[in-house]
Amino acid sequence: MELASYISGFTDGEGTFSVSFSQCSRLKTQIEARPSFSISQHKRSKEILLKIKKDFEIFVDICKMMSKGLHLDSEFLFKIIEKAYLMNESGKRKYSKQKLLSLVIR
Repeated sequence: MELASYISGFTDGEGTFSVSFSQCSRLKTQIEARPSFSISQHKRSKEILLKIKKDFEIFVDICKMMSKGLHLDSEFLFKIIEKAYLMNESGKRKYSKQKLLSLVIR
């Protein structure tokens, strides 16, 4: 089984995404939203959990850059492509990193 498929299934079976809400008078909306993602597992699975954490942190960083519209700037798109190819290194891709980087107008 390839690592990408294993991580996907592992997260699906052992992970949870949720958003919890609570009243918070210091906020203008009076409601605080707290997104959460977690995976629980025995310590023998530490290596795979660390790999998932690494990929997730990169993914979050890319999402933050895109939410700021930075993917519309060639310089930042170049950085996003570089970061994206650090995630799921064993995964199959339609385009090579080199091909995408060669298409970015600098």
